[in-house]
Amino acid sequence: MSVFRRVGWAIALLALAGCASSPPIHYYLLAAEGATTETTADGTRELTIGIEPVVLPGYLTRREMVSRRGDNALELAADHQWAEPLAENVARVVGEALGRGLASDRVVMLPIPRTLRQSLPLDYRVAITLHRFEVVDGRPALTARWVLLDPDKRERLRRRSEYVGEPVAAGDYAARAAAQSRLLERLSGEIAAAITGGMRRGQAGGGSGR
Repeated sequence: MSVFRRVGWAIALLALAGCASSPPIHYYLLAAEGATTETTADGTRELTIGIEPVVLPGYLTRREMVSRRGDNALELAADHQWAEPLAENVARVVGEALGRGLASDRVVMLPIPRTLRQSLPLDYRVAITLHRFEVVDGRPALTARWVLLDPDKRERLRRRSEYVGEPVAAGDYAARAAAQSRLLERLSGEIAAAITGGMRRGQAGGGSGR
């Protein structure tokens, strides 16, 4: 066997050994699993709510799950990743939780396809920007600014929300995804309460809410 062939076989065997020793990648999803109290805002019809695309800071627009140590150090879990883009997962969980909280099956992700716009006139739009959504020193944390808009995109309410969850064990990424999901449930509950309060004020003032 020639020297070149032996070298080629050696490189191939090393590559195979490297693949065999690589740890598997584990994938996770956020989920809306909590039992949210229904707070129907209008007793005669379901509200139609549109969720704008969620905005994330650049360091969270990646598959790897992110942890923060102190204010400046980030750790990326190469073997523990989100199964889909985090912004899309967050928007879907918020939409599902809002639907339960408002007793409505008419919560949609924006933009709505042109063919459905006439059949789905919106009552509110919800725009969410997450400034923090990672585990910080062992505890899941969420900082968000969110805005309620009317169908014509006029601002009705703007708030900043901050939540910190219970500590999660280091290396337990499934528990971490569940804890982060619970923070989104809390955010969704606050948004649902604001929508309900706005509808009640509108009814008290003689408004139709749409």
